Amino acid sequence: MLAFAIIFAISVALAAGIAFLFRRNPRKWYGHMLCHACGYRWKTSKPAPSRKCGKCWDENVVPVSDAEPRGMQAVDPANIRRA
Repeated sequence: MLAFAIIFAISVALAAGIAFLFRRNPRKWYGHMLCHACGYRWKTSKPAPSRKCGKCWDENVVPVSDAEPRGMQAVDPANIRRA
């Protein structure tokens, strides 16, 4: 019985540690962006949505959910870059 309690305590501690490592930061903005000037799309996780395109530096960028009604469904995954 004692061995079961020790194993259970260790597994709970490991699960809590893994959950801590894979948590999302609530102060960051996670999402996909689209540049209307050059058509570049990227995935970002910054404190706020980007204001400039990472490729052409134009300021005409919007979150994909605002730019396209279907969101990322129409996006080619090979064209997405991580910022």
